Amino acid sequence: MSITLATLVRCAALAAMTASLLAISPAWAQSDTPQARRAVADALVKSVNEFAGPERIMKMLQTNIEAGALQQVRAASHLTVAQQERVAAVLSAEMTIAVSEMFKDLMPGMVELMTNLYVDRFSLAELQELQRFHTSPVGVKSMTVMMDDMPRVMQPMMQTVQAQTPRLVQRMQAAQAKLKDEGIDLAPPRR
Repeated sequence: MSITLATLVRCAALAAMTASLLAISPAWAQSDTPQARRAVADALVKSVNEFAGPERIMKMLQTNIEAGALQQVRAASHLTVAQQERVAAVLSAEMTIAVSEMFKDLMPGMVELMTNLYVDRFSLAELQELQRFHTSPVGVKSMTVMMDDMPRVMQPMMQTVQAQTPRLVQRMQAAQAKLKDEGIDLAPPRR
């Protein structure tokens, strides 16, 4: 009996399909083991990343970066409007590249952390329920709406954070002064 390449390919495809089905099959059909939870958690993180992954987050952040850069540059009244817009475009482009590179470096670790969190904190049945939700039409709509509307939600929050930053810095400086008065100096010793 000889095994052909086509037979091997069919066997590999069948094994892959069986693994996929086991990952999303009902909890009663498989034991709640860390390996079973990891298979479902991997699929769950992958499906969530399709809607809220780095590309989508970068698109959302780019809007906020551009708006923030333009808002900061508007304070430079000695520049013409055209110069302000050019400065904002160049700065936001560089910031977007830098943040994108940072996300690229961070994502593998974040995916691993999220997968481990799901494996450690959720049962197999809970993970399967989450996976069914995130791949259902209402789950897809929920993630899409959240990511599409996030810039609109974040913009006022970022403006508030910017407006409150001087007060926060002042409070932290006051706290450091209080500690210094108590004999605790946070400044490193000068040599």
